[in-house]
Amino acid sequence: MDTVRTWGYTTPLPRTSLWYNMNRRTVLTTLTAGLAGVAGCTQLSSEASTPRRSPGDPESTPMASPRTVALTSVDSAPNDVLSVEMVEPEVTTDHPARLRVTLTNTTKQSRMFETGHSRVFSETFSESTDPQLLLVPPSYSPKPVSPGCWRVATDPFVVDSGLTRMRLAPGEDDSITLSLWGAPSNSGTCLSPGRYRFSQPYRTWPVDSDDSQQFTWGFALTVENAD
Repeated sequence: MDTVRTWGYTTPLPRTSLWYNMNRRTVLTTLTAGLAGVAGCTQLSSEASTPRRSPGDPESTPMASPRTVALTSVDSAPNDVLSVEMVEPEVTTDHPARLRVTLTNTTKQSRMFETGHSRVFSETFSESTDPQLLLVPPSYSPKPVSPGCWRVATDPFVVDSGLTRMRLAPGEDDSITLSLWGAPSNSGTCLSPGRYRFSQPYRTWPVDSDDSQQFTWGFALTVENAD
């Protein structure tokens, strides 16, 4: 598998829309300048972040409650190239819930895949914003509002911007494991029960052709109180 990343920098992103919709046109216009080199998995960053509340504010130390997370719907993708599964459905004071997204080249020819600022799956923010959930990759360790409370304590929350291209041989796959956190803009509980959806655009094409296909893929999950 080859991963090439172009035109990347760290920037704050609003929580009201997909990062890809905001940056895609600008990113694509820069591709004519050439590839910027090979890079690995991109990172979320908390640089220049500031606490949302003072330590004396009761809202800064919400009570952590056990939760369960389940996938409730998964979009279909061309040739079934994308899949998602829960790796850790339980939310406890010891760990957040985790899921794994896998991208597989199920065709008989090598293909390129544009996957956003990170490999496999890049959408960080859920489509709902009040409350909102985040999918955090293992390369980033955000600070929780209190021990065992899986809600990010800093705001603004910033991510790398850019475009990642992956080349996969026939039958080759790659996956990324993401942790589920509450957004810093949330208030009240650490992880609010409800239904949340994540989705993003993709583009794919055979390595020996310019005939590309674009599609949007995503999934929905439900956070519930543990029995």
